[in-house]
Amino acid sequence: MEVSATDHRIPLSADWQLVRTAANAIANPAELLSQVLAWQSACVPGTVAQIMLKDAAQPIDLDADDWWYRCHFTSSSAEHGTPSLYFGGLATIAQVWLNGVLILQSHNMFITHQIDVADYLQPANELVICFRSLAQTLGQKRPRPRWKTNLVNQQQLRWVRTTLLGHIPGWCPPITPVGPWRDVALVYRPHVELVASHIQQVLAVDGDFAAEFVVRLPSANSISTASLIVGDQSLPLRVNQSDGVITLMGKGAIDASQQWWPHTHGKPRLHACHLEVMVAGQKYVWDLGARGFKQQRLLADANQVALQINGEIVFCRGACWTVADIVTLDGSQESLLRSLTLARDAGMNMLRIGGTMIYESDIFYQLCDELGILVWQDFMFANMDYPVEDADFHQLILTEVQTQLRRLSRFTCVSVYCGNSEVQQQSAMMGMMRDAWSNHFFDVELPELCEQLHPGAIYFPSTPCGGALPFSLNEGLAHYYGVGAYKRGVSDAALSSVKFTPETLGFSHIPEPASIDKIFNGALFAAHHPEWKARVPRDSSAGWDFEDIRDYYLGLLFQVDPVTLRSHDPQRYLELSRVVTGEIIQRVFAIWRSAEHPCQGALLWFYKDLLPGAGWGMLDSDNQPKAVYYALKRAAKSVAVYCVDRGLDGLSLTLINETASEHRVTLELAAYKSGYIETLKASRALTLAPRSTTTVNVDELLGYFADLTYSYRFGPKQHDQVSARLRDAQSDHLLHEDFYFPTSYATSPQKFEGVSVEVIAREDGQPAVKIFTPHFLQSVRLEFKSHRAEDNYFHLAPGCTRVIGLESFDDNASAVKGYLEALNLLEPIRVR
Repeated sequence: MEVSATDHRIPLSADWQLVRTAANAIANPAELLSQVLAWQSACVPGTVAQIMLKDAAQPIDLDADDWWYRCHFTSSSAEHGTPSLYFGGLATIAQVWLNGVLILQSHNMFITHQIDVADYLQPANELVICFRSLAQTLGQKRPRPRWKTNLVNQQQLRWVRTTLLGHIPGWCPPITPVGPWRDVALVYRPHVELVASHIQQVLAVDGDFAAEFVVRLPSANSISTASLIVGDQSLPLRVNQSDGVITLMGKGAIDASQQWWPHTHGKPRLHACHLEVMVAGQKYVWDLGARGFKQQRLLADANQVALQINGEIVFCRGACWTVADIVTLDGSQESLLRSLTLARDAGMNMLRIGGTMIYESDIFYQLCDELGILVWQDFMFANMDYPVEDADFHQLILTEVQTQLRRLSRFTCVSVYCGNSEVQQQSAMMGMMRDAWSNHFFDVELPELCEQLHPGAIYFPSTPCGGALPFSLNEGLAHYYGVGAYKRGVSDAALSSVKFTPETLGFSHIPEPASIDKIFNGALFAAHHPEWKARVPRDSSAGWDFEDIRDYYLGLLFQVDPVTLRSHDPQRYLELSRVVTGEIIQRVFAIWRSAEHPCQGALLWFYKDLLPGAGWGMLDSDNQPKAVYYALKRAAKSVAVYCVDRGLDGLSLTLINETASEHRVTLELAAYKSGYIETLKASRALTLAPRSTTTVNVDELLGYFADLTYSYRFGPKQHDQVSARLRDAQSDHLLHEDFYFPTSYATSPQKFEGVSVEVIAREDGQPAVKIFTPHFLQSVRLEFKSHRAEDNYFHLAPGCTRVIGLESFDDNASAVKGYLEALNLLEPIRVR
């Protein structure tokens, strides 16, 4: 007989109520009974902000008061096993009573709790949770830090284990997390209990892995046999029994063809795993979920910082994850799936969870496993001088780290841990000496815990780190904002020997018109409006914001005065501003992905906005892609060609094939003037070897001097745009195309004859639009009522045809209706 030995979990998610009281005015649930209070319905899991906040842009102070949650639930004597209450996360200073008995006090929102309640559980039960005023806690007098950070206004946050979201005035709305933000459940643990489980998913060089489990049995019982099932393999486990606790150990191997890859380089293969044990003739089975196995190494020296996965160096590209929802933090599973699928589809193979955020939900990591997205996981420390030598604080963070490592080690996607975000940088920039940049916890304890609880994972003590100064660019990890906040030209990306940048290229990205309409409620856009400017990110101590940075590059690329343009023609200002940041990012990535540059990783800051507006995100707060999303999608292709400006050495082409297969391609080069005159063309048949990056010199390809970069300037400019294309040699299918503008992106709208757009059906039956133009079209934008284009804001060369697939918003999508725009097209073209 086979028995599922999984815990019986009963979610406590219904019939919750919430009430606010003055800080410390009520000590316990008994005192609540003497008060006349206006209780209201509440969501669990959830936050106070979900109930109290009507508008995320107009928050209220949730930290000033105490917040009480209560619910009633029943328990049945028919349930078998030991009862306990599970709390997935309590934000942040919390007390919990069951039937009037205080069973838990928690001071860390990142710790889970499972409390044995066998002595307190009754047929009818009342569960009460009080979240005490965080303002009261922060008001306590404590030792001063050695340095202060401008990231947050309240320096005492360094003593409190809560997210910094809601406490960062420069770029985060003041929505602080309060409440039972993760699951609350009544759990019955079976008598045959799996106490601990670990499968080493980072493989040894020969593909071997180890597994160890701890099982607790009722007295006078023993395990006769035990096996770990991994896919179609059954691995026998050795049984070591002592005092009713049994340790099961074994080893296995995963063939190279079955290993997990980031999706840009292979298939993210997962294997169904479960544990089987025989006790007194009965088989007990634990479902361990789908697991992936991979080899990984960190290659780090003076010349490189690179991740090697299954023997291959992987150029890691992606973004810094924020949260699915600033109000609930976790958001819905549907929202997570949408966000992560968009990331995968854009060619992102790594997301970083920064130290100002939260440890994400299990669903997040499961989806990253399935989609083949690597995760860089910061521990939740950022910028501050944490009191790690205080005994109570040290124990609190030790429990947090151990809890998270045991949980996260189950997920193949989690490849890199980082002790903190910008602690070393912050202290160094404040003038502290080297011995104050870090501490024993980040430098010694954390890496030892990572190796013990997640063997094979990569660890960095801080980001950035590794150079003569933590923020030096030529060694270790760099946060690169040379192009961006520090207004350097694109060529600075070539001059700076960035090896790996876990945070880079932060810009204020203009969202789609629908998102702007949410801010202005349908009124005309005004760049100077307080509602707009409040949503533009800035550094707290700076006299500028990231819209100023975008405006700088707008003037540089399009040769316009941004102030005059937005004053006289705000819609044209939005149109140009919407695409300028993507153009910059594409050119920087072209440099970093070239064979000559040492960079092996770049993660944009941010992936998704926290509020509607021109935030750092590539997606707006509703998961709608901005123009920059499509730019990164083009910059992150696994089979691609990119133009790189080498100055007086002319133009070079970088050809990339990250796949495991050889690709026979045709490389095509063309240049254009006045939007329709082809000034030159050349082509070459090539074979791209697997896992290869090669360089083609354009002068050698042409066989003559053409000054495509207009560096020598012998007479008038001959070329306005250059196009490089890769086509499949057999099917002639367009694999990738990149455009280069020698001097300027400046353009003016005109009326063109002969541009055609039609709706067609692809071979798979899905709708698409087929576009032909006799004239160069710049930054083509497709807008549909019920569909989303798989590519957008792309350039289209004269005489070329593109077929763009469409994705419906829902199963009941209407017929395809919309329009096509371009920066140099005078009037939109209707599509239907």
